[in-house]
Amino acid sequence: MKMRILVFEDEFSVRKPLCSYLRLRGHEVLDFPSPVTCELVVSKKCTCPRDQACADLVITDMKMPEMSGLDLVRVLAEKGCKAPTKNKIVISSSLSPDQEEEFRLLGCHYLHKPFDLEDLSELLQACEKNISPDRELVPIEELRKTCRKLL
Repeated sequence: MKMRILVFEDEFSVRKPLCSYLRLRGHEVLDFPSPVTCELVVSKKCTCPRDQACADLVITDMKMPEMSGLDLVRVLAEKGCKAPTKNKIVISSSLSPDQEEEFRLLGCHYLHKPFDLEDLSELLQACEKNISPDRELVPIEELRKTCRKLL
């Protein structure tokens, strides 16, 4: 299944190869150097129409300027993000035991940096199983216009 994936990663040397890999697997990918550069995150509430989601999957780095991956997952949940929390993957070179526990309680996946593409592929397959085959996504061009406002 072709998934739409939002990637939040401040390190260009990680973000670009990751996005290239995801695109080579046939997925639609929108990438951001920080959550605060995405209108979907900084708006007061989820801007997606009631019956549409902006993405199937969110991949975020843990340590980024201005907002951590944990904060991003919390903000998206508070806004009513339609991408299920179990379809959020946090990548990090280190998490504290408290952070690991919070991610576990939120239902997110954790991928340790540096990560193996095989491990990422397994997580992608697990997340794909959580997506309804009749799900509706916001049209990609509409999403790009919304996200470009801050880039």
